[in-house]
Amino acid sequence: MGEPKFNGSRTESRDRHPLERLVQSFSREQIESFSVPTLEQNIILPETFYQPTIQFTAVENESRGVMLAKEMVVEGKTFYLVEYMQTLGYGDNVSVFPDEQKRQAFIQMLQQHGAGMKVIEYHAHTVGTGSAWQDKFSGGDFKTAEGMLTRNPNYIHVLFTPTNVLTLAQKATSLKLAKVKPEAKQMAIDKFEEWQRIFSSFRGGT
Repeated sequence: MGEPKFNGSRTESRDRHPLERLVQSFSREQIESFSVPTLEQNIILPETFYQPTIQFTAVENESRGVMLAKEMVVEGKTFYLVEYMQTLGYGDNVSVFPDEQKRQAFIQMLQQHGAGMKVIEYHAHTVGTGSAWQDKFSGGDFKTAEGMLTRNPNYIHVLFTPTNVLTLAQKATSLKLAKVKPEAKQMAIDKFEEWQRIFSSFRGGT
């Protein structure tokens, strides 16, 4: 995430971090077999967006970014249907900071077009991070999340790894693949491309 990792590397703490109680972990097998349980909050990710999460965890460098989602409440459960994902920066297993131009473009897009949308931040632990970190947040990750939760109790963070997807939020949060028909897949692509055009307009078309 945005903070440097403790001691310049990922080191496992002897004590359980207080924020670990807010973490939910799901194997990619669970996700791909549509067997993730419905929890209090549920991030619904179209397959169009899920496949890149496999690709960007299969490299050396870590990445971080944001998702934009539309909120729906059904029978007391909250569902966040992801419409857009944007990687904001890359780094190593010490720290990952956003590209400032991308960050500013996203902020402007959100201010002018994001009314009613939910922002969900994410980052990746990759094959370069090491297998010990495929099912856990680091101390530095928790430090960043702690600050974000202090400022925004509704903050949600997602960690993608080669084998698992983890969520961190005050309310129990799952990540599920969307079960959709072919025409709905095209609608998801169209919606992404619409957001991408808006995002690019704030970056001067790049």
